[in-house]
Amino acid sequence: GFNTDKALAIPQNTEEASIHSITEYIDAHAQEPLKVEDLARMCNMSYSYFAKSFRELYGQSCKKYIEFIRLYELRLLKHHLQKCDR
Repeated sequence: GFNTDKALAIPQNTEEASIHSITEYIDAHAQEPLKVEDLARMCNMSYSYFAKSFRELYGQSCKKYIEFIRLYELRLLKHHLQKCDR
């Protein structure tokens, strides 16, 4: 799973702040095409450094985080649709 303790913690430096803000961007744009390379660029980081930093902060890769958010949103939608059918 994801290290939610670190994810919810106050960022300790500008790199953590950048990665935290990119997770907010992912949450808001999860249904759009997202490339880790583009997200790294948005944080002014190389792909490899971004990927390493993201994994250290969240315990999973950025790609896995995107998949996690997309699946979570699908489950919410499915739950909502099931409630509407009742």
